[in-house]
Amino acid sequence: MISSIAGPDQPSNIRKFCKDFPCIAKHILYRWSFTQYKDVSFQLHHGIRYFDIRLVSESVETDEFRVLHCLVGDIVLPALKEMSQFLDNNPGEVLIIDFQHLYQFTAQGHKELVRQILDIFGKKICPCPMDKKISLRSLTDNGHQVIILYPLPITPLFCPRIVCPNPWPNTTSVEFLTLFLEDGLKNRDSHNLFVSQGVMTPNLGTVVLHCFSDLEAACSRKCNKTVERWLNSTQQKPNILITDFVFCSPRSSRIIQNIIDLNFK
Repeated sequence: MISSIAGPDQPSNIRKFCKDFPCIAKHILYRWSFTQYKDVSFQLHHGIRYFDIRLVSESVETDEFRVLHCLVGDIVLPALKEMSQFLDNNPGEVLIIDFQHLYQFTAQGHKELVRQILDIFGKKICPCPMDKKISLRSLTDNGHQVIILYPLPITPLFCPRIVCPNPWPNTTSVEFLTLFLEDGLKNRDSHNLFVSQGVMTPNLGTVVLHCFSDLEAACSRKCNKTVERWLNSTQQKPNILITDFVFCSPRSSRIIQNIIDLNFK
């Protein structure tokens, strides 16, 4: 479910436009904010193990937190429960859940979200700080299947952002994205996790020049081509790689298989 409400991650003029012209706004913003067609269950069963989540708390009274990316979407709780069920059914698997941005959260909102996460994942969560080297084997041996990244030091069970840097390229340039991905791996701290963002982000000019297009056609196809070419040429081994529209094209599927194959080398 996608609403016509522009989220707090958008500039004030965009939010006002959506409020004044909700039908038009939903039609335009939807095409440029939608980044995945496959649901959480499909992604889990086809190899995705890292999830970048952005949430908005719509009011002080609510205990429901909605997914956000330009437009306000579904309540996040069912997706988290799907992840936990997948882990129950696959005890050897590990997920990294990154609560990248949390908007309009009060102290009570953070407390409630943390309660929900702990209720859902419980003992599956790997405690932080990680004062020793963690491997997939050590996680499995200790019954841990989830690493939670959280923007505030709210509980020692959750890891801070410094444990897993996630730099944003913010570009539509093929050349810049290639250099960004390569430099990110060269300069990363090998003792920590690291996210390579294989994504392109449209600006206003992109939308205006492609007013009848969408994010996938105008950015993602070119982006995934760039990411695949980079993966085939780099001498470095990515840690975590994210892309838009996973499993929506043969190229996207090849990128994912390439990453999975690297785990066996």
